[in-house]
Amino acid sequence: IVKEDGIDISEYKCHSLQEYRHIDFDYVLTFDSESEIESQHLPSKPVKYHFEFDRLLPYDKTEQEALDIYRSIREKMKKTIRTFVKEHLAKANVI
Repeated sequence: IVKEDGIDISEYKCHSLQEYRHIDFDYVLTFDSESEIESQHLPSKPVKYHFEFDRLLPYDKTEQEALDIYRSIREKMKKTIRTFVKEHLAKANVI
C-alpha cells in the first residue's frame, strides 16, 4: 500500500522503542496504544503525541475491501503527520 506512494518498506524491520533508549528525543509520536504505553518508559522526557489508529485486520474481507481499508488508514496517517508537522514543527522552526 505504501509503495503506491513511492515508499519501499520491503527491508523494513519492526523495532522496539527499547532499542532507542540511548537517544534523547525531542518528540515521540505514537500511533497505537501499545507504542504509547512503551513510550512512557523512555529515559528522556520528549514531547509526546499520541494518535490512535485502528489496527484493522480485515480477515473477513475480500482482497479489495482489505486494500481499501489499508488505503484509508494510510491516508489518515499521512494527513495526521502533515498536520502535526505544520502545526508543531514548522511553527517551532524545526524544519
